[in-house]
Amino acid sequence: MDDVADPVDATVAPDKAAKAHLAGHKDRYKIGDPAGTLTTASVETEGERETVRLDQRYKGLPVFGAQYVVRTEKAAGKRTVTGTSGSYFTNLDVDTTVTPIPTAVAVSRAVEEVRRSLHPGTAVVASAAAADLAGTDQGLLVMPTGTGVLARQVLVQGTDVVTGQPVLRDVYVGATNGVPLLSVSRIKSLIAGRPATAAAPQAAAKPLAAGTGTAPVVGQGTTLHGATVSLPSPGPTPAPTSCRIRPTRSPPGMRGAATTTS
Repeated sequence: MDDVADPVDATVAPDKAAKAHLAGHKDRYKIGDPAGTLTTASVETEGERETVRLDQRYKGLPVFGAQYVVRTEKAAGKRTVTGTSGSYFTNLDVDTTVTPIPTAVAVSRAVEEVRRSLHPGTAVVASAAAADLAGTDQGLLVMPTGTGVLARQVLVQGTDVVTGQPVLRDVYVGATNGVPLLSVSRIKSLIAGRPATAAAPQAAAKPLAAGTGTAPVVGQGTTLHGATVSLPSPGPTPAPTSCRIRPTRSPPGMRGAATTTS
């Protein structure tokens, strides 16, 4: 949302002022408890301009792709909100108290998923595969599919034993069943000596009505059935350069009510 000119407290830190602004306009942003559900990801200052990035949390866990940005200007002892953008998922209903599968099992499932995805249908020599990839647990989070899915993020890194190329992927698996949900590469692949990226980002969509939209699209991924689906931004981390999604019983893609402004 541009062309905002709302005054806000200039005596507090920028992130506190940003949360106060969101709390003071719940009818506009549909964020019931900004102080309790948004954590400060970063604060950038350039002259009079301030940019605050706030990540959504659900019962203390990060929500994939959910971030709000509040832009302000501070001059002559006064601070004014000049714009907001981002997504906040409003219809999450996830049981975060369930017992997840052992972390080691989830990590193993993530590593095997990456290994299979590198060369689908190709057998890899067991002795070589044993040491080609390793996974590191990155903790639990909520994937905003429907009313939300409890997942575990695993960073898989190593080497492709066939091509010798480095591998560095974030893999998200179901926390209670170990089913791979999403795989996002942090490395650009090389095709014919040139960097190859994922599907080109879609053109910016028109702002969606508050409380009924989905996360803003920055790229696309391909399901194992060959369907193209939209991927929400993972927040402050770099946009993925290649993605694979394994669909569960629900239709692929991130769905759920969110407030979106731009």
